[in-house]
Amino acid sequence: MNHFHFHAHPIEFNEWKLAYEKRTFSWFVKSSGNKVSNGKKLAYYYCNRSGFFKSESKGERSLKNSGSSKIDSHCTAGIQLKTCNDGKIAAKVYHTHYDHFAELCHLRIPIDVRLKVAHQLSEGISLNKVLDKIKETLTSWEDRERVHLLTKKDLSNIENSYQLRDDRRHKDDTVSVRILLQELSTTDQNPILLYKPQAQFESIIGQSDGLGYDDFILVFAIIIPGRNDA
Repeated sequence: MNHFHFHAHPIEFNEWKLAYEKRTFSWFVKSSGNKVSNGKKLAYYYCNRSGFFKSESKGERSLKNSGSSKIDSHCTAGIQLKTCNDGKIAAKVYHTHYDHFAELCHLRIPIDVRLKVAHQLSEGISLNKVLDKIKETLTSWEDRERVHLLTKKDLSNIENSYQLRDDRRHKDDTVSVRILLQELSTTDQNPILLYKPQAQFESIIGQSDGLGYDDFILVFAIIIPGRNDA
C-alpha cells in the first residue's frame, strides 16, 4: 500500500506534516491556489524534488555543490487534502517517492532555524562561530538534520534576507572588500601593502610583478599602537 488516510484539525495536520517531513527527510510544497469540488476545498502538496530545472540566466548557471533539487521528472509522493463539513481535514498521503533518494541537502532550511541564526548574527556572533555552535549539537550521524548541513553561504543568505548587513559597502562581497581596501589605502596609517584580486593582471594597490591572471594576493601590515620603528 503506497498511501494512507487520516482525519484531523488543520493545526494537527500542520504539526503532523512537520514531524513527517523531518522523519522522512522530505518537504512537501503546496500547489498555488485551492480547488473546489462539490462545495469542498481541495488542496495538494507535492514533493519539492518534483519538476524540471530552469536556469534563471541566459548563460550557464553555476549550481550549488549538491546540484539542482529538481529531478527533471515527477515524483509520485504527495499529500491530497479535502476540507470536511466539520472543519477538519481529510488527508490522503502518497508516501512513495520516485526517481530520487531522500537527501537532506535538498530540503529547505526550517524557519525556526533561520530565525535562530538571524538572532545570533544580529548579536554580532561571527559566521564561523555560528557554524561551530551548530556542529556541537550533532551527537551522531544518525541524528543529523538539515541544520547540520548549513554552510557559510547559507548563513550569508540568511543575513541578507533579514537585512542584517546594512553596513556593507556593496551587495557583492568581492566588490565590498575591494572598496574597503581602497578606503584603508587612503588613511594616514595605511596597512595595505599589496592587493591583487583574481581575474586580472594588474594589482589595485602596490606592485605585483610576476603574478598570473588567476593569482590572488593581499599583504597588510599589523600596526602596534605606541611602537615607532622609524
